[in-house]
Amino acid sequence: MTRAERKSGELQPHGNRGHALSATIDTTQVRMFRENPGKVTIRIVTLSAVAIFLGFGAWLEANQPMMVRVACSVVAFALTAICFATIARLLTGKHRVLTLSTDGFQFSNIAPEFVPWSAVTSISVVPISFRGRQRSSLLEVKIKEPEWGKLTLTRAAKLNKLQTGAMWVPWVGEEASFESFLTTMKSYIRAHGGKVD
Repeated sequence: MTRAERKSGELQPHGNRGHALSATIDTTQVRMFRENPGKVTIRIVTLSAVAIFLGFGAWLEANQPMMVRVACSVVAFALTAICFATIARLLTGKHRVLTLSTDGFQFSNIAPEFVPWSAVTSISVVPISFRGRQRSSLLEVKIKEPEWGKLTLTRAAKLNKLQTGAMWVPWVGEEASFESFLTTMKSYIRAHGGKVD
C-alpha cells in the first residue's frame, strides 16, 4: 500500500462525508490488506491463556457439575486447536491477505476465486461485543445466489453461508482504521456495479 493510499485510509467517514471520501479513493488500483503477525501473536497468547484457565479449572474444580466441566474442556480443546492451526499457518508464511481489484475481492479464508463486485447485493458491519464493549472488525457481504456456485468455498465459508446466507470479510490489515477500510470496500462496490445498503 502506497503512502498516498495510507493517507487516504486515515480519513473517517461520517454521513455525507463518507460519500465524499469515497469519491477520493482510486478504485482502479489493486489494494492488499495484509494481517499483522504481531497482532496475531497477541491473540494466540490470549486464547492460549483462556484455554489453559478453562482446561485446568474444569478438572481442579471438582465441586462443579460434570456437564460444566466437560463443556469447559471442549471449549479449551477448541481454543487450543485454533492456536495450533494459527501457529502452523504463520510458520509456513501463509498470512491472510484480502485483495481488492477492479475484478472483485479475494480472501483465502473464503475462496481462491475473486468475488465480482457486481455480484454484491449488500454490505454491513457485524458488531462484536468484547468485555461489554462493541468493536467493529468484520463485514458481512451478501452476493447474488448464482454467484455462490462459481466459488470454491472453504469449509468455514460454507458453514457461514449456511448459517447467515452471507460471507464474512474481516479487517485483516493494520495500515488504516476500520472505518476507512469500510469506506474503501463500499467505494469499490459502487464503482464496479455492486449494491451497498
